[in-house]
Amino acid sequence: MKGGVYTEERYYPLQDLIRRVLDACAGARRILDCGSGLEAPYQFGLQKRAERLVLLDAHGPYLQANQTRGPNVERFQGFLPGALSAFPDETFDAAVCIDVLEHLSEANAGVLVAELKRVARKVVLFTPDGVNEQDTDNYLMDADGLQTHRSTWSVEKLQALGFRAQVMHPDFHGPGLGALWAVAP
Repeated sequence: MKGGVYTEERYYPLQDLIRRVLDACAGARRILDCGSGLEAPYQFGLQKRAERLVLLDAHGPYLQANQTRGPNVERFQGFLPGALSAFPDETFDAAVCIDVLEHLSEANAGVLVAELKRVARKVVLFTPDGVNEQDTDNYLMDADGLQTHRSTWSVEKLQALGFRAQVMHPDFHGPGLGALWAVAP
């Protein structure tokens, strides 16, 4: 990853991401964080608002280390996109999928998006804009194979999947490596 995780140049874009996630999930009582990872700054806000917050990730050590806690927080380990088959249609008011699509092939990402739309009324995506080469676990928790980036995304590709998409912060993932924000419906 270029630019580090919480460097000064990323502070304000990160705050914008948190605000966008919380705004997009306003009013949602049942929320899925798909690919929740080790922890994300927006999860505390979601946990405070939701009746039910499900953290879903393929890597068990991430879920175990995640500090988002509460009686309304559930952890679910499973590989994407197949893990979503465990949830009935419209189980969630909103599904958040932050920095996940790029870890799947385009074909599997398409299946994931279809499954997210099935299990949630609203889907929020955030992903690098273009190529962001990565094949190691920056958290050093032995998730190297899961952290490999297998696809690249653009506004047009996300629109083709039925999302309202836009570039968000052209340097979010490092100099010259922006981020995409997308919401459906």
